[in-house]
Amino acid sequence: MNTLDIIEAVNALDEDLLAETLTEEKNETEKDSRKSGSFRRSPRWIPAAACLLIMILAGVALGESGRATATEDPQAQTHMMEDFWLRSARQSNAVRIGNVIEQTFFRYDQDGTTIYPDDCGDMYIDGEMLVLCLKDPDQAMIDKYLSVLHDGKKWVRIRAVKYSRNELQAIADEMAHSLIEQKIPVYFYGVDVMINGIDFGTDPEYVEIMRQLIQERYPDVPANVIPSGPVILC
Repeated sequence: MNTLDIIEAVNALDEDLLAETLTEEKNETEKDSRKSGSFRRSPRWIPAAACLLIMILAGVALGESGRATATEDPQAQTHMMEDFWLRSARQSNAVRIGNVIEQTFFRYDQDGTTIYPDDCGDMYIDGEMLVLCLKDPDQAMIDKYLSVLHDGKKWVRIRAVKYSRNELQAIADEMAHSLIEQKIPVYFYGVDVMINGIDFGTDPEYVEIMRQLIQERYPDVPANVIPSGPVILC
């Protein structure tokens, strides 16, 4: 599989994803009058294929320029690229299903900030599956989300979580404000969907202090405190 083959495959995947997503969205809009003009933004799942293309091309370029340092076997490099592409292509169903869920249940405010359902802890891709995190789900809640997926249900795994995405964001915001008031440097913070918790970045010398303060304030919330430096926005 050469670079042109990869580009053609990614372009085809991108077009297929967009066509399928628009079809799903149109059908659901016709069936449910609740979907008015809220979804004019480009879905955040669709650009995944474009990002994949950039990653693949970068990998090809690095492979060509640093072949001797990576491996002396050109055939092994080719197999590595093919394996990477195949793994990514297998996620296309999860990407498509995630987009349908986002377009159906998520909303956006005037600033473009995502407004999540109060029963949802967000979602992520694990292997070929979309993992949908739901707060203390019962069967009615599960059926509500799965009802819009039709034949895509087999690509979804439901994960019961303790906190919704909105709750975790409120906790992270409050904790960041408290830390800043105590003169603890906060370089970044946010929700960590995979641990159903929060992430914070600070100076290495403040890591243990920050970890203790978060633990004292929110003992039941999983938290990662990561040694970091100031985040410079380019």
